[in-house]
Amino acid sequence: MYRRWVLVLETANHLGVSVLNHGAQAKIARKLGVSRSTICRDVQAILASWHEEEHKRKPCPLCGHRNPCPVCALEVIQKERAEDSRRPETTF
Repeated sequence: MYRRWVLVLETANHLGVSVLNHGAQAKIARKLGVSRSTICRDVQAILASWHEEEHKRKPCPLCGHRNPCPVCALEVIQKERAEDSRRPETTF
């Protein structure tokens, strides 16, 4: 799921659209070959995760807004993903 969220945001960025703009979710769905409702659910989940308690108290680390910022969310997710890839894997 998490990877698809990143893919949705990256595709929106590549297409030069905001996931909140009219018709953007349909464009993203066509590009990814999935239904628009799938993209709609992903966008709702992305925004819900952005609204979690820690984000309510903290402004966006990139732009300072207190509201969810999908463009900044993409940058935060990409940064977290890069940090995760640098961590050594632990095996049990």
